[in-house]
Amino acid sequence: MSTLRLRQRGFTLIEVLVALTVLAIGTLALSSLQLWLDHGTALARQRSDAVRLAQSQLEQLRGFDRIASASGHLAHADLASGSDAPAAASDASFERRWSVNQPSAFEKQLVVEVGWADRHGQAQQAQLATLLAAIEPADSGALAAPPAAGALALPAHALPPVPGAAHYLGRGLSALQWPGSGSYLVFDAIRGRTTSRCVGAVSASLSADNVCSTPFEATIVSGSIGGLPAGFDSDAQAAALALELAPGHSAAAAAECLVSRVPVPGPWPRSPGTSAPAASATSSYHYACLVPMSADSWSGTLRIAARSASLLRSNDRFCALSWERNRSGVRGDANEEHPPVYAGVERSLAAQNFLFMPRIDATTPAPCPADATVGGLLVAYLPLTPL
Repeated sequence: MSTLRLRQRGFTLIEVLVALTVLAIGTLALSSLQLWLDHGTALARQRSDAVRLAQSQLEQLRGFDRIASASGHLAHADLASGSDAPAAASDASFERRWSVNQPSAFEKQLVVEVGWADRHGQAQQAQLATLLAAIEPADSGALAAPPAAGALALPAHALPPVPGAAHYLGRGLSALQWPGSGSYLVFDAIRGRTTSRCVGAVSASLSADNVCSTPFEATIVSGSIGGLPAGFDSDAQAAALALELAPGHSAAAAAECLVSRVPVPGPWPRSPGTSAPAASATSSYHYACLVPMSADSWSGTLRIAARSASLLRSNDRFCALSWERNRSGVRGDANEEHPPVYAGVERSLAAQNFLFMPRIDATTPAPCPADATVGGLLVAYLPLTPL
């Protein structure tokens, strides 16, 4: 019995060796797991740094403050490919490369790649890409900020004009054939102005991807000329009218103005207190003036000059029709309201209408009609210098 008890009190050598083997295998497995976890943690930290470096470069490229090249500014047109070796918090050495491609005239594609070698010497890479549209950064605030008068809702005729005959190109762009010039204009509805002028004709296959990119910044001022005498009854008589910017304007060049007959006469009032019969004022014309811009805006006076002495006489007058659109209570205090003098025009203007007032006699011009309220808005007639 004593011999059996002694045998049960200890371990055999084989049992000890088996236990040590199991312990060694477990320790080795835990060590391998710990090494793998350390490597994964370091790689995750390095990848996080690489993504942060790529995002930082994208944000820097997004920080352009204008479209066209200008000294002292980061412009959309100047964005170019490059590379550097930025420092990071992790122990890896990073190499950053970015490429700038231009798939169309109105956008650029940015791709930023950050590469490094991990602890095992294996090459790693993180990549980010984006598209940058050629939109003036200064125009982005218009999406959130109301007009100075505080009213966001505007009547249809006060919205930025897109000519009805324009061909839509996509991305807010339209193409408009400019008569008699052999060229067409690319109109940006968001900015309310033209961005390019292209040689040729507008075709159905034209799109935002294949339109030309010849820069041409200009605004279009358009409206009607109503109450004209009966002699203005065809497009041939349009040569009797000439619209121009008066001397002293700040536009880049003289305005290009077109005048054509509107088939349906506009709702113009007759001339009270004048010697001309109401039936003689039956014709209306439509006009459009292309005003080139040398800077971000222009100022000046748009006036009508007579070309035909037989149809327009001395002391005949044109009155500027002004709608009080911004509900400020003051007529002509905004460019959209057809003031006598435009100031700081940045966008195209529609409904800049004129009313013809025949003279009372050879020495007396007719007064403009009295102000009135139509649809809750003040309608004012601002007298212009008689012919």
